Amino acid sequence: MSMKFNILWFEDNEEWYETNKENIEEYLTGKNFVVDFKRYDSTDKINEVTAICEYDLILVDLKLDHNTKGTNAIQSIRDKNILSDALFYSSDGVDKIRNEMGMGIFEGVYFSSRDDILFENKVEQLIDKAVRRMEDIVSTRGILVDSLSEFDEKLRFVIMKFCSSYSGTEKGKEIDKYAYDLIVKQIDDNKKKCDSFREANFLTNALTNSYLVDSAKLARIVQHIFNMHYPEQKYRKDFYDTYLKKIITERNNLAHAKKETEGNGLFFFEKNGKRIVYDSAKCSEIRSNINCFDEEIDKMIELII
Repeated sequence: MSMKFNILWFEDNEEWYETNKENIEEYLTGKNFVVDFKRYDSTDKINEVTAICEYDLILVDLKLDHNTKGTNAIQSIRDKNILSDALFYSSDGVDKIRNEMGMGIFEGVYFSSRDDILFENKVEQLIDKAVRRMEDIVSTRGILVDSLSEFDEKLRFVIMKFCSSYSGTEKGKEIDKYAYDLIVKQIDDNKKKCDSFREANFLTNALTNSYLVDSAKLARIVQHIFNMHYPEQKYRKDFYDTYLKKIITERNNLAHAKKETEGNGLFFFEKNGKRIVYDSAKCSEIRSNINCFDEEIDKMIELII
């Protein structure tokens, strides 16, 4: 689950689009986002645009192909109660846009000339605005939880793919034994913990929501598969340790983050004297880690034969 920033763009000049697209992509890459552009050269097919509510920013040229106008796109989008920020631009300047809009007032619509520098600056300002919303602690928690769930499914697929390829072979028997020992050890450990709680207040001390194969075990089994059976392949040799630290532990820390009662009001997590502050830089780091492991796990899937 790469961290995507989705842009819907109405522009009919291919060369101008490609040039500015590259600059926008570079800016968002610096913020650890993967950019997904959806471009139309006219507003004829606006009703065919799917998942329009998922776009983070909408860019609209005033004059488009087929004698259509960007105002039509904005009107259609707002009629669907989609409130993503939109940037209207024109080579004729901002006044021309306002005249074309007439008395129509659209919430979250901004204006810019088509001048490359002015346009780029305005786009960057709107990107920054959207990113700040994404860096809300609730949004960041949700992003990390969703990413971990998707990674779980991908890691489960890696394991199932390996098991399917080597069912009934020595490799298949080896991974079955490894997983059995790993899971039984957890069961034994959990039983010992439960026994230790039996003297008093068992229910208040007992562990809850325990699963046989949790996120950490999925990563650990995948690491074992590659260490044992694909050592010659190029993969992250410390996959489990870094995944545990940068994804699973980070998810757990975020779940217990608290808001500063004084000062700037940022959220933080503190344990054993170590303090993690979830500011813009930390949120960007989390996005970077998500992108990194999304690519790494996809590579692992391809390596299973």
